Amino acid sequence: MAEALEQDALQAIFELLPARTLASAACVCRSWYYGFQAICSRPCLFSALSLRPNLKVAMEEVLEKVLAQPFRPQFGIVFAGQKFKLSNIYDMLKSKLPGGIVVIGCHAIGLIGLDVATNKQKEVMFRQLETRSTISQKNAGLVVTLGCFPGVHVETMALKNSYYEDDVKNFVDQASAGAFHGSSCEAPLSIVLLAKPRSGVEGLLEKLDGAFMGQTIITGGLCIDNSDNCLLSECFTNDEPLTNDFDKPRKLAHTIRDIKSEMKSRVQGISNFFKRQSTTQVGKKPTSRQSSITVTSNDDVVGLMFRRRVNNQYNKGSKFLHCQAVASGGLVPVGPVYVVVSVSETKDPVLHEATTGLTCMRENDDRELDGLALFEDLHVQVGDDTSYPCVGVMRHRQHFSQLGQQEVLHIYEVQGADEEYLYVDGKGIKTGDKLRFYCTDVKAARLDNIQKLNQLEKKVKSEACASVLGPLKARRPSEVGALMFSCNGRGEEYFGEANVDSGDFQEMFPNIPLSGMFCLAEIGPPSILPWEITNSSKQLQRQTVVNIFSSVCMLFSRDV
Repeated sequence: MAEALEQDALQAIFELLPARTLASAACVCRSWYYGFQAICSRPCLFSALSLRPNLKVAMEEVLEKVLAQPFRPQFGIVFAGQKFKLSNIYDMLKSKLPGGIVVIGCHAIGLIGLDVATNKQKEVMFRQLETRSTISQKNAGLVVTLGCFPGVHVETMALKNSYYEDDVKNFVDQASAGAFHGSSCEAPLSIVLLAKPRSGVEGLLEKLDGAFMGQTIITGGLCIDNSDNCLLSECFTNDEPLTNDFDKPRKLAHTIRDIKSEMKSRVQGISNFFKRQSTTQVGKKPTSRQSSITVTSNDDVVGLMFRRRVNNQYNKGSKFLHCQAVASGGLVPVGPVYVVVSVSETKDPVLHEATTGLTCMRENDDRELDGLALFEDLHVQVGDDTSYPCVGVMRHRQHFSQLGQQEVLHIYEVQGADEEYLYVDGKGIKTGDKLRFYCTDVKAARLDNIQKLNQLEKKVKSEACASVLGPLKARRPSEVGALMFSCNGRGEEYFGEANVDSGDFQEMFPNIPLSGMFCLAEIGPPSILPWEITNSSKQLQRQTVVNIFSSVCMLFSRDV
């Protein structure tokens, strides 16, 4: 009884310690090590935002905030303003974080996170997309998210060129191999993707959905693509990694010598926890443990994949990790449905920018309409309020055929019109496709945001119940943390008030760590449904698309 009380008291004390102090305490004795291990066996996700114009100061602030929590980082995600070079950010992270941690990051047009200055959730939009030579202090900011998911293997992925079929196939094969080799489930738990604009990520998403039958939650966003490097993916290996003993089956120690040997190896691993990298002297070759930061500027897409380990004790019972995602939209359909009559595609061979010219006719009408006539139809429906006009085109997904005929609504921004064509960005539209105009609506966007967050709460609760082994009984979910990818067209300027998307989330899930960025486009489930399909269709939520003017939220939770 006394021993149990002592262990409970020790556990309560450990939960108040920051990460570095906790790692040092674990080296004292065996009971303290087991207390450390118990703390690190719970899934966690922490983040912080700093708007300091000095990178060193900003990095110190966010790491002090994040590492004040008792946990052992396993992976990280970085969103930064254009003023900060990602290579410098990763150099700083590498010197302060343990070996074995995997990190991805990108330049963002805006940041979402917990501000270290006010300790409140904040959304920050960078107003201008600037080149490296003209970046101002206003584009300075940094969000660092660190997490640990016991029982889950986390690895980075990179796609060099999304326009080459072989590269895309290798990317999908890598994800599939990670799912089926040494995994207890048929597909990865989730994938976070960061992509360059004009990277053609739509085809990649379609093939990933087809490979995993829509079982994997895929979210992310399109980052800023400037003259500097905008995507990074790295695994820090400069220090001896701390062994995740809770991820491996434990062997029984039969003798005192075995116990001492086992504890010595564990303490040695913990003693290197957060150990700073020793600088390499000039003229000396770096050892294999001193890997340099690699800037993956030539990659079109980088990703972070989460997959459960096979036969792991933390994939059973009360600590089963779940992932759910929703996407709230801000576009509403206007006007009649059209049928595409003719298509003219043009493509920049260097930038891979594609523009499509269209002529259409209304359903049940044989008169062909040029670009000006189509734009006049839009003007009649919405008047002068034609801000952010788009067209939605219904298309079949070839790589989703195993689930039956699946239609998805692709959104294209309207670029302009003349006496010949209506011009939209992107490609893939064919003669005979059906399309409809879409425009932004503030009230609809706010209402849809609240409705989708309610759906997210219901999904989390239902997933908790479905994961119980044996007789079905109710389980209470515990939210771990969330990532948000919101369109740069949203924010304070659009809604008329600050922190709308993140504020609605905080009202629904109070005190849950939330971080993210404002994107040029958002990767996730469809934010709006095709007009011929009802809201009761669940198949569409198993698809992953590139949304426009949406807010995608992915929530990690566990059973308690």
